[in-house]
Amino acid sequence: MASKAEVSVPARRTGRGTNRFETPLRAAGAWAQRPIAPRVVLAVALLAAGAFFFLDGRGQTFWYDEWAFVLDRRGSGVGTFLEPHNGHLSLVPIVLYKALLGVAGMDHYWPYRLVVIVLHMLCSGLIYLYAERRVGGWLAVAAALPILFLGPAWQVIVWPFEMAWVASLAAGLGALLLLDRGDRRGEVAASALLVLSILSSGLGIAILIGASADVLLRGPRRPWVVAAPFLVYATWYLVYGESNLAFNRLAKVPSFTADALASSVSALVGLAGRTIPDKGASLAWGRPLAVVAVAVVAWRLIKLGRVPPRVVTLGATIMSFWVLTAISRAGVTFEGFTLAPAYSSRYLYVGGFFLVLIAVELLRGVRLGPAAWALLCVA
Repeated sequence: MASKAEVSVPARRTGRGTNRFETPLRAAGAWAQRPIAPRVVLAVALLAAGAFFFLDGRGQTFWYDEWAFVLDRRGSGVGTFLEPHNGHLSLVPIVLYKALLGVAGMDHYWPYRLVVIVLHMLCSGLIYLYAERRVGGWLAVAAALPILFLGPAWQVIVWPFEMAWVASLAAGLGALLLLDRGDRRGEVAASALLVLSILSSGLGIAILIGASADVLLRGPRRPWVVAAPFLVYATWYLVYGESNLAFNRLAKVPSFTADALASSVSALVGLAGRTIPDKGASLAWGRPLAVVAVAVVAWRLIKLGRVPPRVVTLGATIMSFWVLTAISRAGVTFEGFTLAPAYSSRYLYVGGFFLVLIAVELLRGVRLGPAAWALLCVA
């Protein structure tokens, strides 16, 4: 009997010691397998990011282009809402600014900041929804977080004026999600969101070009999905539009596009240098990383044996944006200062946004090993 007791006591102690360390790990692992787990992590990240951006931006006030909306858009005439701003159809942000002025006035700036922060959080949340359907919850979190915390793109995240761009992006991605439904109701809603994207900023033009590619690749039976927003923009342009395109800048398109790609890649992986991007920091790492990224994409497409239709859509969107921006902005200076270099903060947001979505499409069907997950966690 004594020998049995001597054997049983250490066995019980070993069991207790094992449970003390293994049970929480097993519980955490089991929780991580639940479908809701990545959504909870994303929700916590969204709330934390929103609170940080809101608190970090205290003490700001109206700046630069915002004064054009505050001072030059008085009254309620049609032209007040439809006259272009730097060539952009900006109906949505003008309406938002006038509504905020009516409610909050100019004494309180935080409501303006809150709008752009919420729209930024919406963009990150939509990236998650888009990715979750394709690569699962945890990879969707890995796709959303780099955009949510894209520090070099601070201008779009904390400057209320850029609500125009994040509204265009949110509406554009929402339209793609609705097109995924493949039914009439989804197509009608997608067309309406494309109109909203066009009415928010010139970025909506590139989004509409990409959506047109998506619709055409699905077959010619639904051209009205993109015809309606094109008609809205064409009507506005005939009455109020002005062009900033300068085709003598076509020679600058290749270098601008290459630098925009490089700086977007470096921003996504956290190697853009200072929070306010500059050419040296953005491109020193960005150029070699862009070469690697292009090689990886080419390898993946060769493995697939085809170019997925949505990759065409997203690629057409970001390439249209870079080309149109180069033709309208590349090399423009004011008192010796380059106004719109390829590594501008606002361009990094757009580039990073679509590069992440392209990566999601290329990762469909890929099972990541422990080493790949570890690399993602470190990044």
